[in-house]
Amino acid sequence: MNTNYDIIRKLIGLQGIEIVYSNVNNGIFEVFAKSIFDFAVCPHCRHITYIVHNKRCQPYKHLPIWGMDTVIMLEKKRYVCECDPEHPFDEYFAFIRKYQRHTIPHEKYIFTLTHKNTIKNVCGIVGISEGTGQRIYNHYAREQLQANEPEPLRLLGIDDIASKKGHNYDTVIYNQEGRCCSVFSILQRFSRRI
Repeated sequence: MNTNYDIIRKLIGLQGIEIVYSNVNNGIFEVFAKSIFDFAVCPHCRHITYIVHNKRCQPYKHLPIWGMDTVIMLEKKRYVCECDPEHPFDEYFAFIRKYQRHTIPHEKYIFTLTHKNTIKNVCGIVGISEGTGQRIYNHYAREQLQANEPEPLRLLGIDDIASKKGHNYDTVIYNQEGRCCSVFSILQRFSRRI
């Protein structure tokens, strides 16, 4: 492997890919990459298959490198297994969530920015739509809430919060003694029309 591509691979920090070449286009650092594997595991029968149905190049936004926006142009293969030849499936990459166009490190970076800022401002800084920013925030906030251990409670607070303005309301119990009033449990979900 070329030494320059080895440096780029280490800067990107993603496992399981091989850098084919890189390019700077209108201030965007484009990295063309493909998987280091030539096989996939069938999601139905769990056997290994080598039969490639087709290939396509898919762009994924990644963390900035050298002060430039970085896009990984990833060659994604669709494989076919003998157990179900009518339904090809995409190869799996650990650094991408299904149906998303950002790498997981980039999504976590966006989520970190939303801690001290509004989603609208973060979307303007990063250059994504507000809907995409909201979906990324919701996914990682849900993950973080599920991972938190409930704190022992002595002083309870009860409040209604709107999960969708004017439509869906959640009743929550939270710890008022904590530094940040983290949600303890959702009591009830109901819809209300205005």
